[in-house]
Amino acid sequence: MTAALASSWTLTMRYARQAANHFWYAVEDRSPGLLPERMAGVFLAALGRLASGGDDPAGRAALLAVLGRAYRQHRLLPHQRTIEAALTATVARHLPWTPELAAMWDRAAGQASAAVAGAAERAGDGPAWWPAEVIEHHRAGEGVAILTVRPWRRLPFQPGQAVPVSTERWPGRWRWYSPANAPRPDGTLEFHVRAVAAVSRALVHAVRPGDLLWLGPPGDAGLRLDPTCGADLLLAAGGTGLAPLRALVEQVAAAPARRRVTLIVGARTFTDLYDAISLDRLQRAHDWLTIVPALSHDVSAPPGGAGRRPHARPVPLHARTGGLRVRSVGHACLGRPPAARRRPARRPAPPRP
Repeated sequence: MTAALASSWTLTMRYARQAANHFWYAVEDRSPGLLPERMAGVFLAALGRLASGGDDPAGRAALLAVLGRAYRQHRLLPHQRTIEAALTATVARHLPWTPELAAMWDRAAGQASAAVAGAAERAGDGPAWWPAEVIEHHRAGEGVAILTVRPWRRLPFQPGQAVPVSTERWPGRWRWYSPANAPRPDGTLEFHVRAVAAVSRALVHAVRPGDLLWLGPPGDAGLRLDPTCGADLLLAAGGTGLAPLRALVEQVAAAPARRRVTLIVGARTFTDLYDAISLDRLQRAHDWLTIVPALSHDVSAPPGGAGRRPHARPVPLHARTGGLRVRSVGHACLGRPPAARRRPARRPAPPRP
């Protein structure tokens, strides 16, 4: 059933603009003024993707975060049957229709609607998504890009949170990325992306300054700092998992009370330290910050060491009375610090973008 739903949805999305128009008119005929026309394309793409079952758990969670907020924002819960019928009618318009396919989509639309209704009950208030313009795109390394985006409206977030991101090149596919910065006066956000699958490859290789992305409501990734806690920090990052931890360092830098921070950055070789310039700038600016590169395949490592364990100089850990706080994100290239007094808080397993 899932294969039939997925393939029929793929065919529908070949006519994304026409499908969005048909979906909006179908909703408008039944409930005038229910859904703004400008939202129809993004809304339909997300709802159809959810109903067709084409995502992993993290991608599904991103879809539910976006759609749940949309249902809440536009008070769609009393109109679920209208939305379900419009979705099914839109798919039916764009491919050969059979009684079996109609039954599948009726059932899938109902299940998706029920899941979104539950998400809407848990969602906070505010926009479902923020259009954001890409203003800088820098190829920072092999298969890695750093994107700076400016939302049309300020997106409220906290360092360590993750944000669902979607590109018009893959409508309906939302992937979680953590901003690499604390909130800025100009409202811009920086994302570090490694090309892994469809969405991330588009963000790295196809997206350019001037392109439009959509950002969903920020979600907790288990990495936020308690502003009332003054304990020293040990941060361990691998690959683009550096992004949220760099945001935490910026948060500490902006706080009135300083805490000592050790940031371990894991990579295969020195050239894989894609954000080295920013890290060097941070370390030069703050004497409470120690940055330690941990290289797993460094040719200058001792014989027999490269490829087995990360290599780094000893890390002095200065823990205050409150104890050492540990945060780790990214590839499993770093061992667990034996001196940590609490289990590392880990980010949810990243989806395949």
